[in-house]
Amino acid sequence: MSDPTNYRIRRGGYRAEVSSSGAALRALEHESPDGPYPLTESWPANERPPLRSGTVLAPWPNRIRDGHFYFDGIEHQLALTEPERGNAVHGFAWHRDWVLVSHNDFRVEQKLDVGLHKGWPYQLRLTVTHEVGDDGLTV
Repeated sequence: MSDPTNYRIRRGGYRAEVSSSGAALRALEHESPDGPYPLTESWPANERPPLRSGTVLAPWPNRIRDGHFYFDGIEHQLALTEPERGNAVHGFAWHRDWVLVSHNDFRVEQKLDVGLHKGWPYQLRLTVTHEVGDDGLTV
């Protein structure tokens, strides 16, 4: 897996950096008289997000106990991605490289086709947009 790509956006005194890895918000800062003031934790630009920091957790966040769920009356069994605790965790998007749709000075949009997985027989396209403006960050 290659190093993630990082997209910088800036507007209204805010600066953000968004990673292609998990479409994660890698950094968010606001300009102040003393220099940039960090509003989030960050990590080195050439690394993947630690502990899923700032990533998109989809199609579900958190854990599905035993990886077992029903949807529309159909029973499903996901792969256990946290086997020591018997859970399927955080979906399929957090560890993948997202595809750039568009990027300008203040906005970046990325997409991901999740595809089919054990226990997930649904096609799913995710999109996420990070945009900074005078009021801060909108995701």
